[in-house]
Amino acid sequence: MSVYCAFVRPDGVACRGYASKQTGYCWHHDPAREAERATGLREGTAAPPSGEPATILPEPATLESVDDVHRLMVSVSNYLATVPRADTARAHALCTSAGVLLRSIGVRGLQQRLRTLEAELAEATTRTTELERRLQQSRQTTDQQRQTIAQLRQHLRAATRAQENQREVA
Repeated sequence: MSVYCAFVRPDGVACRGYASKQTGYCWHHDPAREAERATGLREGTAAPPSGEPATILPEPATLESVDDVHRLMVSVSNYLATVPRADTARAHALCTSAGVLLRSIGVRGLQQRLRTLEAELAEATTRTTELERRLQQSRQTTDQQRQTIAQLRQHLRAATRAQENQREVA
């Protein structure tokens, strides 16, 4: 007997679900499990009580932070642990949503951090540009001062030579 389900779809493709050893079909295609599939329950799970279903959350939750999602997960865990006929499908859906929310919160945090870093980079770039401008001005000033010093040295040498020439003439 194959480990895969014996069901073949109308297009001729075989089901790739794992087969039960007793029937050769997976849970989804086993004709003996038609009633279970109709109720949406597997053997060993409890149906929600008729009438008012137990609520997982006492009130709608705002899920905008990791702490909010943590509180939701605590509520789901308490619900599953204390309600005898818990709606496990809803609990599973909430847990899946919580995982998506946590990733979303993480992405949102990264986006905020990226915006902050981009703003800091723009500020640093502006400061760097200003410092480079000041450095260029300082270099120009230094070059002008060097030229002035060189001119003063030439004048000093010329004045010293003129004094020496006057002493020699005198």
